[in-house]
Amino acid sequence: MKKRLMLLVINMVIMALILSGCNMEYDNSNLESQLRNKDKIIENLEKNISELENKIKDLENENEQNKDKDTSNNFFINGIQVIELIKDKNMETLADYIHPSKGVRFSPYPFIEVEKDLTFSADELSNIINSDEIFNWGNYDGSGEPIELSFKDYYDRFIYDVDFANPHQIGNNRILGFGNSIDNVAEVYKDAVFLEFYFAGLNEEYDGMDWRSLKLVFEKEDDIWYLVGIIHGEWTI
Repeated sequence: MKKRLMLLVINMVIMALILSGCNMEYDNSNLESQLRNKDKIIENLEKNISELENKIKDLENENEQNKDKDTSNNFFINGIQVIELIKDKNMETLADYIHPSKGVRFSPYPFIEVEKDLTFSADELSNIINSDEIFNWGNYDGSGEPIELSFKDYYDRFIYDVDFANPHQIGNNRILGFGNSIDNVAEVYKDAVFLEFYFAGLNEEYDGMDWRSLKLVFEKEDDIWYLVGIIHGEWTI
C-alpha cells in the first residue's frame, strides 16, 4: 500500500513537471510572437514618422514660398497704389502708407545722403502740398547749387517730372537706371524692398541719357509694408 501511494505521488510530481514544462514552452513561444509583433509595430511607426516628417518639410517649404509670394505681392500692390496717389498729389491718403516712426525720406538723386536728404512724418506730409515754405533738398548735380524749393516745386522737378504711373518698366527690387552717380539704396535701406518706375529715355536723339526713374522704398513693421523712401533718378554728371 505504501509502495502504491509512493508511486502515485511520484507520478503526480512527474505530471506536474511535464505540465509546467509545457506551459513554459507555450509562454516562451507566446512571448517571442508578441515581441515579433511589437517589432513590426515599431517598424511601421518609424516608417510613418519618417513619412510625416517629409510631409512636414514639404509643407514648411510650401509655406515659405507662399509667404515670399504674399510679401512680394503685398509690397508691389502698395507700390502701385502709392504711385497713383503721388500722381494725384493726394498727400493726405499717401500719409497712411508712410512709416509711423521713420517717416519718408526724399532723395533727389540715386546717391542717398542720409544726413542731408529731408525726411517728413505722415502728419507733416499730409498738408505739405499746399505749403509755400522753401526747403533745402540738397544740391543740384553738376552746379552744386542748393536745391531750394517748395514742396510743390520739388514735386514737379524731383518726384513726378514724368508720368511714373505709366512707366516703360518696373523694377521689382532691381535697379534699372544707371548713370555716373553711385546708387546706394541697398546700403542705406538694408531691410527694405523697392519698386523702380523707369523710363529708358524721353527723346530718341539723347540715346537714353535722358532716362528717368522713381524708386519707392518700403520697410516692414508689424506685417505691414510702409513707405520710407522716395528716390528720384536721372543721368548725372
